[in-house]
Amino acid sequence: MITIQELKKLVKHELDWLKYYGLRETRQKLTVDSEICDEIVSIGYTKRVIPLDQRCAAGIITSDEKIAPGIDIGKLENVYFPHDRENNRYTPLEAYMVIFPDDKERLIEYLKTKQQRFKL
Repeated sequence: MITIQELKKLVKHELDWLKYYGLRETRQKLTVDSEICDEIVSIGYTKRVIPLDQRCAAGIITSDEKIAPGIDIGKLENVYFPHDRENNRYTPLEAYMVIFPDDKERLIEYLKTKQQRFKL
């Protein structure tokens, strides 16, 4: 079980790491319909090549119930990998955007900018 504060902390972590490790040109092309983990390309010059969903996410969010808008945050659980959207296993950012779709555009805009301060 996690709290909304813990989920927001995980989302902020993932956003910051995606801004650092994600190629700026691919971040600029994101839209509200984008699958972030599929569309952002790694900067490529890292010591070890690790997929961004594993490098940037501090775990995987899942639940016994399907993650959907309005789900009770207390039913979510932070588990270890693998990331698998088809089996209800999302990165924190993906889960947050599913639960709070009205915030998706603001999150994507943050990924596109050089802005360093962001409050959920």
